[in-house]
Amino acid sequence: MFKVDNFSCYCSCSTYNLKRYHTACNELSYCFTPNIYILKGDIDMGALAFVCAISDKKSNVIWHTSPKLQLEDQEIPVSKAHTIACQLDIYNGYRKSEKNITFYNAIQRKIKKHHFVVSAEQLFEDFDVPEHMIHRKIRGLGNFYWPVYRAMSGLVEGKKVFTTQWFGRYGFNSFVLERTGRALVRYGCILIVPSSARNEFSEDCISLEMASLFNHPELREKYGN
Repeated sequence: MFKVDNFSCYCSCSTYNLKRYHTACNELSYCFTPNIYILKGDIDMGALAFVCAISDKKSNVIWHTSPKLQLEDQEIPVSKAHTIACQLDIYNGYRKSEKNITFYNAIQRKIKKHHFVVSAEQLFEDFDVPEHMIHRKIRGLGNFYWPVYRAMSGLVEGKKVFTTQWFGRYGFNSFVLERTGRALVRYGCILIVPSSARNEFSEDCISLEMASLFNHPELREKYGN
């Protein structure tokens, strides 16, 4: 369970196709439980600011309020908000230590380091990773399988909340939902996907209009039309 009360901030964040984008989130409240959530609305309606603030330490965040953030039974201070979620970002490079390591070996190392109870073989099966990708080097995963690597890594490291960048009309790819989303939910996790309202999703999920999450009725009425 991830509960957000009175979440309001200004955020300067980066996306895979925007070097720097300035956006804000206005007094959002909701309680997320394990599932796939689609936050529908234009890029400046708050969803992008929300996911960047809880998952990207490189974002510059100015808090308008003092939101209450609760993950399971633990309250998270706003100074640690960026540690809540793992963002399944589009491929943006790799660490030097990952340059020559394979997908399989990278996950195996993380399992040993974090004493994860599920084997690498089981994880690859659960995330429906094809055989020809399992032993590919991290640097060769590309845009399709980098999010899967990020999701598996975050899961092994103990993350329970996962996010994506905002998907516009032409940036949307259902791969993350169809493969990664289902696996994360089976492990009791939450996946939050900010998206243009024009995108259609085939996967079972909870679709929320951003305006419906605003605390103020004036904002709900203004942006809900």
